Amino acid sequence: MSKHDDKNHHHDVDTLMIACKGKCILTGEIESLFKEGDAILVPKLFTHGLLAYNNESFSGFSLRFES
Repeated sequence: MSKHDDKNHHHDVDTLMIACKGKCILTGEIESLFKEGDAILVPKLFTHGLLAYNNESFSGFSLRFES
């Protein structure tokens, strides 16, 4: 598990996250750099969160898919 567990959460549906500008760290079950142009499919109930990267500005959006 992540050292950032207090900031992590999960959703009851699959979520597509798209990074539009800047960088952040994807935290949770997997930790990875998430940067402009990246897209990640987060499966339902997958623990995740976003954390600032070097105080850099970040923007993106997510689409949640209901079954």
